[in-house]
Amino acid sequence: MAVIAYQCLLGERPFQAESLGDLVLKICADPPPVPSSVGAVPEGFDAWFARATRRKLDERFQDVSDLVRSLVEVLTPGVEPRLSLSPSAERPAAVTAASAALEATVQVEGGGGADARAGASARPLEQGARHRPWAVGLALVLAVGVIAAVIVGVAWAL
Repeated sequence: MAVIAYQCLLGERPFQAESLGDLVLKICADPPPVPSSVGAVPEGFDAWFARATRRKLDERFQDVSDLVRSLVEVLTPGVEPRLSLSPSAERPAAVTAASAALEATVQVEGGGGADARAGASARPLEQGARHRPWAVGLALVLAVGVIAAVIVGVAWAL
């Protein structure tokens, strides 16, 4: 979300590179740019972007509601936000389905033995959401493989 806000305000991405490998290295190794050094941004956006892109999770915004509220405050100082970020009984069907799928995945992968797995698989997912825990594992393996290939390629070039 921070990268999207940066790009919306400044018209470019915070990290740019010729190849995917170089981009991954810049994101992982270089400090995030200071937005005001690239162009004009609202007061407080530099601090918001720095906090949103911290590498240590405990130094970032703790949830998306805090991130959005803070961004709204930076972009519209003194204006009372008119959006509701609190959970609501009237959620869109896609959000309900995604929440159910995530909850089922957490129960299956979070442990708890056969009882937790049986409970998760016995409960139908709302709105036809699909539960594919193998896809998460596959995505992680692919991501680690790409990062390892980039690191080995850079080390080999040195």
